[in-house]
Amino acid sequence: MNKFKKILVAVAPLLALSSLSCTNKSQNITISNNISNYQESNQWNLFINQDAIQSILTTIYDNPESIQSYLDSQLNINEDYTRILNESLVFNNSLSLSFGSDSGGFLSSVPKPFPLRELDKQIQDLFEHNWLWYLFNLNKAEFIYYPQFDRFETNSESIKLDTLQNSLSNSSFFRPLSNKILQFSKQYYEDSQEYKTYNFFLLLDGGFILKLQVDKYFEDGKWDTSINLDSYIYSYPYIFNKENVNNIFNISKYVSDTQSFFELSENRSKSILFKENYGSSELRFTLSAIKK
Repeated sequence: MNKFKKILVAVAPLLALSSLSCTNKSQNITISNNISNYQESNQWNLFINQDAIQSILTTIYDNPESIQSYLDSQLNINEDYTRILNESLVFNNSLSLSFGSDSGGFLSSVPKPFPLRELDKQIQDLFEHNWLWYLFNLNKAEFIYYPQFDRFETNSESIKLDTLQNSLSNSSFFRPLSNKILQFSKQYYEDSQEYKTYNFFLLLDGGFILKLQVDKYFEDGKWDTSINLDSYIYSYPYIFNKENVNNIFNISKYVSDTQSFFELSENRSKSILFKENYGSSELRFTLSAIKK
């Protein structure tokens, strides 16, 4: 009996220590989660207060309440959305959809089986509605180089196949350095009483260029809005993955020289000269995954 009591006495401190250890671990997890949530909240606030984001939001929405409602919807997107999105990207990335068409990207009009059409809705929703969540998570997004081809070349399909195989075997995946927008330009394409079009061009840290289009049209006594974020991101050889891109590239000049609405010989010449200054060919990348 005394021996049994001694064993109990010896075990008691261990149980207390184990209980204390579990309590400390629980506190550490709680503290860690709180720190993580605080850091993400701080990053979110810094992100949405960038001039480019504010300009896009005020172009799309007419009042602060609508802006706040949209911000809340984006902030409340959970990790399960990332999982579903990545599943969609496996079957709906531009490389797997490119055979037979080089123009449509993710939202190509090429007929697809029903399961793929359902997955395609996730991609469409990303670029047309959850564009802000996407831009915020750009530093978690993984892109693969996807060169542009002349659709009239007879060997275009074999080149695409080689590109797909080489890209995957060489692991030529890239991520933007951050979600920081260094420069932006807002272009008015059409501005009338019934229809308005605004194009935004964003220069990201690391030399990536994104394009977003906002269409507003007056119908049934009210304005409706559609948003389309280009599914590709772009760059040039001389600014790709460069840390000093803000000092060597001007997004406003890029827009004026290469994104003209008018097909004039003068505009084409300016575009050619601009591209030559940054390595001639425009680089194109397509989204392959978003890491957690």
